[in-house]
Amino acid sequence: MMNPPARSLISQIDRDELIDDLATLVACPSCSFDGFAIEPVIACAEEVARMVTSAGFDSVELLDVGGRAPTVWAEHHADSERYPDAPTLFLYAHYDVQPAPVVEQGWQSDPFTLTRRDDGRYYGRGAADDKAGIVAHLHAIEAAGGLEALTQVHLKVCFEGEEECFGTLEDYIARDPHRFRADAYLISDLGNLVVGEPTLTTTLRGTAMVDVVVDAIQSAQHSGVFGGPTPDALVGLIRLLDTLWDDEGNTTIEGVRSFTWEGAQYPEEMFRRDVGLVEGADLVGTGTLGDRLFSRPSATIIGVDAPRVAESANIIIPQAKARISVRFPHGQSAEAVISAIIAHLSAHQPPGFVVRFTETSGASAFATSLDGPFAARFSEALREVFGAEVVEMGGAASIPLLAALQAVAPDAEFLLFGVSDIALSNVHGGNESVDPDELVRTIRAQALFLRELVG
Repeated sequence: MMNPPARSLISQIDRDELIDDLATLVACPSCSFDGFAIEPVIACAEEVARMVTSAGFDSVELLDVGGRAPTVWAEHHADSERYPDAPTLFLYAHYDVQPAPVVEQGWQSDPFTLTRRDDGRYYGRGAADDKAGIVAHLHAIEAAGGLEALTQVHLKVCFEGEEECFGTLEDYIARDPHRFRADAYLISDLGNLVVGEPTLTTTLRGTAMVDVVVDAIQSAQHSGVFGGPTPDALVGLIRLLDTLWDDEGNTTIEGVRSFTWEGAQYPEEMFRRDVGLVEGADLVGTGTLGDRLFSRPSATIIGVDAPRVAESANIIIPQAKARISVRFPHGQSAEAVISAIIAHLSAHQPPGFVVRFTETSGASAFATSLDGPFAARFSEALREVFGAEVVEMGGAASIPLLAALQAVAPDAEFLLFGVSDIALSNVHGGNESVDPDELVRTIRAQALFLRELVG
């Protein structure tokens, strides 16, 4: 007798339970950056571990990887006697979140209360990035019939607690590579360009951050008495930072490579709407949006230490500091890009100032392909559930541990997907949200993929 088709074995997804689980995780303000309370992060880790246990996993661990927050780890072992060649799948998401300052980001509801609005979407910090990824993995296992139906596959669950703050998981992977080896990595931490258009991401930019300090004089001086010949540290910092861009707004750092993007493009009209340009502003740089987003470096000044306008006085500034964040395309390491940033700034120091640099952190860029059998099956599952062709896209963000995983399993396949949509989810910003139908479709597609693997 022939086995029934996998799609007929997919269980009904309980939407109420799904949303309840997401609401439980969103309620934890699990920001693992230094300066934020660690207790809510640990509470969130414990809640995630409880959910993993409820999904049927034995011996769930809160794995100490050397940082502030643990990684939730669990494994499901295939029936090795019956299926000696069972593949190993690695399921990844993260439970830590970005800060959510209500006033600064314009939140219209409590960021740590999952809130359904009239547009049907659910709002809250982590609703899309990336607590929905955790919920999606676990509910996909349930929809596939539970672990008892997955005897032909090994599963490794890795839910990180320090993805947003460049934590210590990559170093832990290097110390214990065997634990993290797999045949395919299902990374549920990205999403689709628009709702209903299934997307698999094949490249991610890396991140390199450098702090620069400009010193000029020992203490603030009266600008009317000493202004003119006296170097002003803030002016020096502005002049130095300006060298990172050309006249068209392209980031130009010698030693940081670029290439031409040949994948799918982000439609410019949609991008203009999504980014929220104010009246009179325009996009900067030259070339296609794909080039500017996926295959060229992009420098951002993410913080400046200087007097606030409200507290300003007529003085010459003695010291000014900035944090530079550069996103860069694959094919180079974070260490190489950090060195290139420092070399560039050193070569362009304005005269009359003392400049110091500090390397802060970095994450290497990442690239994969969709040529393997797991990618083919996953793409087919997405196509069937969404009723649309799968789009291959680059990613402008970073996921730090992917390069480390690729180093321990260079022949493995990486499937980068998720439940957010770039157009509306607004991850890292105010009013982050997820479309519940997109969440359900992603769960069904992953469940179908799992059932197809076990026949």
